[in-house]
Amino acid sequence: MLRWDLTASGVRLSNGSTSVSFVAPDWQPTAVSHALPRHVNAVTAGTVSRLQLPATTGRLTTADGTPRAVSAGQSLGAGTHYLTVGIETSRTAMRTDGCGTKQLARTTEAALETTIAFDGPARIRPLGTDLCIDFDQQSTVTVGVSHEHTIPEHTITVTPTPEGIATALSHLAAGMATTGPERSHPAWRHHPPLVEIGSQIDVPAAIQSRTPQIGIEVKLPPDTEYLYVVAPLAYYLGAQVTVENRTTPVLVAPDADVDYAFSSLPAFQHEVASLVRRCFFVDCLLRDDTEQLPPHHSSLLTEWGLSSNELSEAPPATRLAATLSIPHEAIAPHLPEWYLATYVDADPTHVRSFPFLLDSMSLVYLPAASAFDGKELIRRSLDDFYRAGPQAASVDVLMPELQSGYLHGWLASGTPIDVFKLSHAAYENRLKYGHRDGESLTVDVVLNDDEMEAEHDEVAAIYRERAADLAIDLTVHNSLKCKELAAVFETPTDFVHYIGHCDVDGLRCPDGNLSIATLDEIQARTFFLNACGSYHEGVSLVEKGSVAGAVTLTKVLNDQAATVGTAFARLLINGYDFERAMQLARRRIMMGKDYAVVGDGTYVLSAAEERPPAVVWIEKRGDRFDVTYEAHAAWANGATYPNPRDASETNFYGSKPTYSLSKAELQAFLESHDLPVIFDGDFTWTTDLIEKL
Repeated sequence: MLRWDLTASGVRLSNGSTSVSFVAPDWQPTAVSHALPRHVNAVTAGTVSRLQLPATTGRLTTADGTPRAVSAGQSLGAGTHYLTVGIETSRTAMRTDGCGTKQLARTTEAALETTIAFDGPARIRPLGTDLCIDFDQQSTVTVGVSHEHTIPEHTITVTPTPEGIATALSHLAAGMATTGPERSHPAWRHHPPLVEIGSQIDVPAAIQSRTPQIGIEVKLPPDTEYLYVVAPLAYYLGAQVTVENRTTPVLVAPDADVDYAFSSLPAFQHEVASLVRRCFFVDCLLRDDTEQLPPHHSSLLTEWGLSSNELSEAPPATRLAATLSIPHEAIAPHLPEWYLATYVDADPTHVRSFPFLLDSMSLVYLPAASAFDGKELIRRSLDDFYRAGPQAASVDVLMPELQSGYLHGWLASGTPIDVFKLSHAAYENRLKYGHRDGESLTVDVVLNDDEMEAEHDEVAAIYRERAADLAIDLTVHNSLKCKELAAVFETPTDFVHYIGHCDVDGLRCPDGNLSIATLDEIQARTFFLNACGSYHEGVSLVEKGSVAGAVTLTKVLNDQAATVGTAFARLLINGYDFERAMQLARRRIMMGKDYAVVGDGTYVLSAAEERPPAVVWIEKRGDRFDVTYEAHAAWANGATYPNPRDASETNFYGSKPTYSLSKAELQAFLESHDLPVIFDGDFTWTTDLIEKL
């Protein structure tokens, strides 16, 4: 729960181990006297002569909703003003330095949208890395905050028809905090309202009032496939979605002379994805908080003949028109890699999942796949080395046609490789668990076969090592019977790492097999079933209560299963989402395609010391090394991180800066980072690579 505390320097907002401070030495608490324009999770008020905010940019609106830019040394006249900023919270934890000494460290958490209401006259000025509001005399301010992952307050009900789906998509942008360029920063994007299927359309008045009315409309054929594909564009632009008797879609904004014709499917899905990325990127360049971008980014608007000063305050339709004026070949090479692509079939009930997909800014494509030819894999005949005998459960897998995206989700029939298998149940379960800042992790490691003790011991050691930083409550189990194993899954816990066997009848125990389908409700938030053919049991865990988990698609070798298990545990506990952790872990073995993720593959089990954590790619070029730094996360689209080689610059998440380093420079770089490394194609960690070099 968010809590306000009075401090010697002002007030502090805290939630367990996360906090953010507002400097106002003469703060005197008072009753809330301003009505804030948006819902907030926590609000406080006080009289001050000066209020200092840990933010470098923001957006001003007046009492009538008129937007104003925030500029240095800005004087504001009489009347009520609202200043909205995105503030990053921090986590305080113990870390160990290179000499073994424990020290307090602060690490970045998610952002809070913070709105300050006050009456002028007042003056706004930069103060170091903060913004400062100065008053001529003691004045009352109201401060309200909203967590970016707040559970939505309202639910839209629609019919399972093209008209119903169009209505839902038209209102999901109600979760946006602004229609300005700042919407490209995650702090300004809140979770869209939920969607349910019913016999009639019902949009709550609160959602209707928050839905942008900006004069942009996308007109589509009455086809669910077109509607699903256009969802990310409609959401980001705040466009109204309508269906009518037409054969091809069109995007219109009459006030800006936009009349943009799309192609029909399947080309339509690529055109939409391209336009989403272009509009998003132009907004990123227009934000005030991106002044420290590398030179090749900061000069782009000028190269394209656009005025940053004019466009940053322009209506959304004008910015759309300006984006469309940029030749595709001019902007495409500069676009950061997009984080998530989801493949969704035309089932009308899938509209319930779109608030979650769009919260992660996922692109949407139509699913396409071909049968997987098992002859393409290495023939395996040494059954004695596998995790299970000939009765191991397996699943027929598909070869998907993957499009633009760093990670890939599959909300459709079939089980393709190289994607995580989504279900709406995973999203509902994610809401059930909510946000868990400041709480310790409970981890259960289960060893149900003594021959796999080596993996068991190494995995347990990894969790114990991280316990100093994350307050992990670790329980190690051995040879659990069916009822005992069932109790582990049915008791509240954050992560279950099962090491053992799986047959067609379920997870193997000393007294038989446990079928997850026979259990009532699962309370294990996440899991890893490192056993042969555990896919179906993993799907059951998600359907009955879990958010995400790792599974195997067929039989796996004992030694290779141990290799994947230990690598996956280390990545997961260091803050990598499930799908990325599995992508990296399975690089350690030849048969890595036998592993997959079910549920929400973007889900993160624990906070990372580097949020989001990065991956370093290194290739040897003669006597030098090409080093590429890669950082992504579902929540981070549009945010920036400090350049790992030049702290005076920032990079967008999704960009991949590359440096040519000497061996000595590479050594120094590796010593300053604790990250996974792909070195000449092989997976390792910076600490391990230092020894090899």
